[in-house]
This record gives sequence, structure tokens and C-alpha cells, in this order.
Amino acid sequence: ASMLESLQTLALGAQVGSQLTAVTDHVELGTQKVQGRVELANANSEVTLVLTAADGTVKKVPLGKHAPGEASFELDPAKLGLPAGRYSIAVETSSKETPEVQVTGELSSVKLSPTLGVVLTMSHIGEVPASAITQFNGRAPGQAS
Repeated sequence: ASMLESLQTLALGAQVGSQLTAVTDHVELGTQKVQGRVELANANSEVTLVLTAADGTVKKVPLGKHAPGEASFELDPAKLGLPAGRYSIAVETSSKETPEVQVTGELSSVKLSPTLGVVLTMSHIGEVPASAITQFNGRAPGQAS
């Protein structure tokens, strides 16, 4: 098991600088726009992102009505009037389903934790377990490999 974790760490380490998508319950906002998505099971569901700041302030971001499948979103902190900081993020739907939120960010580091296993550090999220990764998106255009 230890050898497999080491191999996974090495393989993921080669992905540093790549864009990944991961399941998360929080997002770290700064000045950059943040891309994400939710996977919906129910048809014609009204979807709203709910961002809660550390001080308890809630900002709801309506995403409109969506068919089953992927509903992508973009968070623009400046346009939404959101100061930099860490926010919890959740989804409300008119169908009452509670899909997981997935956020895309750049992988900046990979480490092996004795208690958590393989831990990745991503922009817009911070540290996440390797099991939270849902997609490897490659490197951003114009980025060297």
C-alpha cells in the first residue's frame, strides 16, 4: 500500500501546473474568475449557488434552469461584489437534489501525508485529497509541459 501511494504521488507530481477539477465544499476567491460545475440528475431544475463567507454573509448566485447533466458556472468575484476570502459553497435546486460542487484550479503541489494519504494543493480550493479529483483538464493554453 505504501508503494502504491508513493507511485500515485509521483504520477500526480508530474501533473503540477495542470488544470484539475475536484469536488469541494469551499472555494477561495481572490481577483481571478473561478470555473466550476455541478452534475444534475433532474430535468428543468432551477439551480442556485450559495456562497457563505466566514462572517456568515450569504451570497446566492442564480444559474438558471438546467436539464439533467453538467451545469457549468463561472464566479467573477469583482462582478459579484465578493471580497477575497474563503467561502463555503453549496447548491440549491428547485428539485431539492443536492449535487456536489466541482471547482477547477491549477495543481500547485502534491504531498504524501502520513494521516491523509496523497494531498493535492489547488488554486481556488487549497488542499484536497486525491480522491476528490474528478477530472484532469491538461495544461492551460500557452503553458509549457
